[in-house]
Amino acid sequence: MDYSAAYNNLPISFFDEEKMFEVRWGRGYVTPKTLEVNESFFTEDMGYEVEDIEKINELDIDEMVYIADLSGEQIIRRIE
Repeated sequence: MDYSAAYNNLPISFFDEEKMFEVRWGRGYVTPKTLEVNESFFTEDMGYEVEDIEKINELDIDEMVYIADLSGEQIIRRIE
């Protein structure tokens, strides 16, 4: 499933929290891009699996997790 249209209309609340992440959408996505978002971005409604959400929430600053599924590849790094 392609969620790229949803990323263009993200609520401002995804960008104003303490725990921040850099998300890179790569191979497999129509438009590769990088965004900085907070932890509330990572939900099942946004296409994330529960296991991936747990991995993301456990990251320390500068740690990364790689996610690949039928939609494409993502690298998520905690930045704050």
